[in-house]
Amino acid sequence: MRHRHIGRFMAFLGALGAVVPVAAPLAANDTTAELATGGLQIATSPDIEMASEDLAISPDRIRVAYVFINHAGRPIDVPVAFPLPDLRQDGDADATVPTDDARNPFAFRLKVDGMPVAVQLEQHAIVGGVDRTAVLTGLGIPLVPTSSHTSAALDRLPAATRAKLVTMRLVNMVMAETEEPARQHLQPNWTLHSTYYWTQHFPSDRPVHIEHDYQPSIGSASQTGIGLPNWRQKRGNAHYAPDYCPDADLLDTIASAMRSRNLDYPPFGEQRIDYILHTGANWRGPIGRFHLTIDKGDPQTLVSLCMDGLTKTGPTTFELTRADFRPAGDLKVLLLVPTARPD
Repeated sequence: MRHRHIGRFMAFLGALGAVVPVAAPLAANDTTAELATGGLQIATSPDIEMASEDLAISPDRIRVAYVFINHAGRPIDVPVAFPLPDLRQDGDADATVPTDDARNPFAFRLKVDGMPVAVQLEQHAIVGGVDRTAVLTGLGIPLVPTSSHTSAALDRLPAATRAKLVTMRLVNMVMAETEEPARQHLQPNWTLHSTYYWTQHFPSDRPVHIEHDYQPSIGSASQTGIGLPNWRQKRGNAHYAPDYCPDADLLDTIASAMRSRNLDYPPFGEQRIDYILHTGANWRGPIGRFHLTIDKGDPQTLVSLCMDGLTKTGPTTFELTRADFRPAGDLKVLLLVPTARPD
């Protein structure tokens, strides 16, 4: 049965495409790009207050716990969404997708008031502005273009169907030169828009506790550009300062590591995690209490991000708490992981 809010929600799904960016491919062949994920989204609500948000970010998992309060004076049902990053095989060939699960590539899990909740998944495969979802599902092709299951299913198609998909620009024919003998394969050419969604009931007499967690997409590089001579002026490094705000202490630590190992390059690789935070401003008023925990995973790893007020609370953790928090931007977390000493 179609829910009475579904029409309004589908319009909301259409607007989400402008919220979640597609990660651009990076040129370096030892670099992978991160895909930005975030928290729950609704259309701007005059009635539902986000009383608190506890956000924990680590390389292994992102966990968010919310408390919501309904100020409408009556129970209301509100469509809530968790949008996934757009996925595209050709443009995001170097972007990391945490799992190969065609239905749940980010291993998303949801609980409401402590109980697991099933969510619905809205997916659309788009090529040149045209929705080709029905064509792919009719052929039994998984929709996640980066999945190995999708590639295998495309390879099993008969020749006539393969030619039709090439004509429709749904796929590109590519030669796998590393195979013996070299073979032609179909490479997905569609962009996948995906959103988990459900209708959330907000009673008028008690708060609602919502928790979700998922695996982040982690960008990486075998060596950081921070700390090289004149690193700020080098091509490709202009984003470090506005994205991650590396401070004097971080730069001193990198310089000290270079001196101690007698190196002319920083002995650190990169891990990058992006989190869409600004949509927390869509609820009624500011977030009453915002608590952030960053866990860098290893005591020797360095961390940098543009967020004032973080306090070291453990060997690998940093935390901050803010009242009446209005997120103005998003979070970009840079982890500098020490590289192994050469033999």
